[in-house]
Amino acid sequence: MADVEEVDMLEQEELEVVEDCTLVKKPNTTSKAWAHFGLKGDENGFPEPAEVEKPICRHCHKAVCAKRSNTSNLFSHLQDNHPEIYAELSSTCTKQSKKHTDQPTLVQVIERGKKYERTSKRAKELDDAVAYFIAKDMQPFYTVEKEGFKKMLKIFDPKYSLPSRNYFAEQKIPKLYTELRDNVVKPVLHEASFYAVTTDLWTSCARHPFMSLTVHFINNHWQLKSFCLETVPFLEDHTGQNLADTVQDTLVNWELDPANLICATTDNGSNFVSAFTILDWTRISCFGHNLDLCVNKAIQLDRVQRALSRCHSLIALFNRSWKKNRDLRVKQV
Repeated sequence: MADVEEVDMLEQEELEVVEDCTLVKKPNTTSKAWAHFGLKGDENGFPEPAEVEKPICRHCHKAVCAKRSNTSNLFSHLQDNHPEIYAELSSTCTKQSKKHTDQPTLVQVIERGKKYERTSKRAKELDDAVAYFIAKDMQPFYTVEKEGFKKMLKIFDPKYSLPSRNYFAEQKIPKLYTELRDNVVKPVLHEASFYAVTTDLWTSCARHPFMSLTVHFINNHWQLKSFCLETVPFLEDHTGQNLADTVQDTLVNWELDPANLICATTDNGSNFVSAFTILDWTRISCFGHNLDLCVNKAIQLDRVQRALSRCHSLIALFNRSWKKNRDLRVKQV
C-alpha cells in the first residue's frame, strides 16, 4: 500500500520545468484542460511519442504527469499554480455539465408529444398561415392533402395537426375574405372620390363561366390602386340585362356610388355594350382587346400567312432534330 501511495504522489508532482521548446496540441482531446497544456513536438510539428504522457503547461512551462490522457493532474496543477484560470475553467465545465445532464421530466416529455388543441393560439396562427398561403398564391384546396406539403409542415412543427381541405374551403378562406374586405379594402375604397372599373367574362378549365370586376382609383396620396372586387359564377344567359344586374349588384355590395363611376372598360362584345347602355354608364373599349383584333386581322393576310408558314416549318425542323438543335446552339455561341 505504501508503494502505491508513493506512485500516486509522484504522478501528482510536477516533473520538471521545460522552456524553449515547441508545444503542439494533443490530438483527439475533448477536455477543456488541454487548452492550457501542450506536448513537445518534433521537427514536423507532431507530438513526440515519448512525451505523450508529459504535457507541459503553456503558462509556466512545467511538465505534469498525465498517464493515459488522465486530466486530474492537469486540473490539480492549474488549481495550485494558476487559480484564476482554474476558477474560470471550473465555471465553464460546470455550466456545460449542467446543460448536458438536465433531463426533461415525464410531464415535459408527454407535453412535447401532444398535439396543439384546435382552439390554442399556436394552432390558430398556423391555420391562418396556411389559409393565407392558399389565398395569396392561389393554390387549390387539395394542396393540404398532398404528402409533400403535410411532411413539410410536420417537420416545421410536429405538434401541429393540419385540418382538412373542407375546413379551409368552408371556414378559413371565407373568414379571411370577410376580414380583408371589411378591414382592408373597404376603408381604402372610401378614400376614392372617383373610380373606374374593368370587367369581363371568362371560362375556367372546367368550363365554368365567371365574371370578374376590378375597381381602379387614385387615393389621397396620389397612388394608383386596383382591387378585384368580385369573381362570381355566371350561370345565367350572358345577356346584356343579366350583365347589367350583376355589375350593379357588385357596386352595391361594396358600397360604391355609381354616380362617382368615371367609366367602365370592357371588350367589344354586344352583351357588354348592351349592359352599359341599359345602365347608362360611360363605357370604353379595351385597348388590348382592340389591338388583339387588329393583329389577328393582319395575320390573315396572304403575305403574313406565307411568312408564318415558313417560320413554323423552321421551328418544327429544330424541334424534331436534337442534332440540328445542338448545331444551332453552337452557332449562336
